[in-house]
Amino acid sequence: MKADQLIFIVVLTIGSAVSSMWAQKPVVKEVSSEVKAVKVFLQGAWVTRQAQTQLPAGLTEVVCKGLPHTLDVQGLRVSGEGAFTLLSVRTSTDYLGQQARTDTLKQLLAQQYLLQREKEVLGVEQALLRQQLDLLDRNRAVAGSQMGLHAEQLQAVLDVQAKARRRILREQLALKGKVRRVDSLLTRVNNQIAATQNRPDQPVRNVRLLLEAEHPTPATIELAYYVPEASWHAVYDLRVQQVGAPVELEMKAGIKQHTGEDWREVQLTLSTGNPQTDFSLPVLQPWYLRPGSRWRAGVQGAKVSGMVLDGTNGQPLIGATVQVPGTAIGTVTDLQGRFDLMLPAEARTITVSYLGFQSQTINGVQPGQEVSIYLQPQHTALEEVAVVDGRKRAKEHPLQATPPETMPDMAEPPVQVQQRATQIEWEVDKPYSIPSDGSMQTVSVLSEKIPAAFEYYSAPRAVPKAWLKAMLTNWSGRHLVAGMANLFYEGSWLGQTLLDPSVATDTLTLSIGQDKAVAVQRELLKEKVRKRRIGSKRIVEMFYRIEVRNNKNVPITIVLEDQVPLSGHEEIEVALLESEGAHLEPNTGLLRWRLELPAGARKELTFGYKVTYPKWMQLNLE
Repeated sequence: MKADQLIFIVVLTIGSAVSSMWAQKPVVKEVSSEVKAVKVFLQGAWVTRQAQTQLPAGLTEVVCKGLPHTLDVQGLRVSGEGAFTLLSVRTSTDYLGQQARTDTLKQLLAQQYLLQREKEVLGVEQALLRQQLDLLDRNRAVAGSQMGLHAEQLQAVLDVQAKARRRILREQLALKGKVRRVDSLLTRVNNQIAATQNRPDQPVRNVRLLLEAEHPTPATIELAYYVPEASWHAVYDLRVQQVGAPVELEMKAGIKQHTGEDWREVQLTLSTGNPQTDFSLPVLQPWYLRPGSRWRAGVQGAKVSGMVLDGTNGQPLIGATVQVPGTAIGTVTDLQGRFDLMLPAEARTITVSYLGFQSQTINGVQPGQEVSIYLQPQHTALEEVAVVDGRKRAKEHPLQATPPETMPDMAEPPVQVQQRATQIEWEVDKPYSIPSDGSMQTVSVLSEKIPAAFEYYSAPRAVPKAWLKAMLTNWSGRHLVAGMANLFYEGSWLGQTLLDPSVATDTLTLSIGQDKAVAVQRELLKEKVRKRRIGSKRIVEMFYRIEVRNNKNVPITIVLEDQVPLSGHEEIEVALLESEGAHLEPNTGLLRWRLELPAGARKELTFGYKVTYPKWMQLNLE
């Protein structure tokens, strides 16, 4: 096939015709290629490389060397521009080739070498001290057997030997301390090497293209392939400068990859798609009711915590990725190997991955659970694969993006947002470099201001404090994904929360945190409490006072909630005596007030209820 644009999909078939083509001794030409664009999925990445060369007339075998050995050869896609015919493609594993070393890796390997040499020198010094100690022991035995020495002379000899022995033992102790220090540093350097790079001694993939041209011609060749060792998750910053101002939202992406190739100044696209997703439709099986079976509702915004450890020595793994499968919710472990991850509703599965270790999927994770996850070292079996294709026109690859659709009404976004049928994509305008060292790189995705309404909330029966809430309006239609959010209020960091747009409608409510400038108190009005008996009944009347004070210099809106008890027995009666304008929800017993308080204003609310019950019954009414 001859065309200005040659595209085909590689198929795992080998034919005799192709074998004969390769037997024609084509001109072999090695070309260098560069990564131009990368689409990063929640797990994995679609990498596009480009190479340019000059083809002579006839058959040419173009060799692109040094590609990641973990690339998916079945999904390898080749396209080109030029007056040539692409006859076939094959890939092979080069066990003698090595992946390029980054500057960081070179420094770590140099430090590793120096520490290993220092350990060897310390080992030699330890051996010399052991020889000196052994010599002293032999001399002591000889001195003790000499009958011609007087007691004073023998004692002097023994004193000299004891002094030398103490010196040697002290030096041995000091050397042991130095060895422990070097071993500790060497372990940390080795761990950092494992976490910083795709091992330089691992093999690479070579892609060999058989091309045919009638005349000498320039050629541009593009390789696209999927690699699994990449991921991203969303991180948000939500900043509230003052009550009444729009909420400043910044979405960032935490990207990490250890594919074996650095992405230098590449065009990045972030996608919520997952090529490893099972696309099979669900099938409902018969539902059998059995004793002991029960249905449980999910918990929204539950947190799971834990540690990720090396399964061989129990050491913490720093920078391991913990993620909720199929979502952009994820985090990385800290210096102690610990992590905290918010789970969306119904999510009970997490995946854990780390460079050089086998990934794990943990099912049945419960909200509030503390888990310890031990990862085992990974032993990758590499094989040589021959990949060829005939001259048929290729079908569209399932990972190929459709033409972009510009999202309107974005406030000067730094990215182009595309809405797919089953995924969202962000095309980052600015080129970024993502090294293949497994480190987390933060990329700014978008920044905008969102209108918000603010109000305070307090339930003084539980906690006599006030929380500020922000209701972000016009939320539906914003192309965001679930992720952890850092909350900032008036310049101070408050903590983290889970931002999950999938459960929001037109308004997303965020808890900004406690505000000490809004004081709330609740007290029992003992002077109004009445307890009496009438016949076989007890009657108790309880009254409470809630005081709210706005110590801020701006007016606020606050919602207060309290409650009256509900009858849980046919002989218990509850009646509301006073509520001072509160809205009562009869099914829950909740009392709700909505107040507008000017700056410096104070408000008192009083409510009371009466409980009638049998005198033989004991109730706690406090």
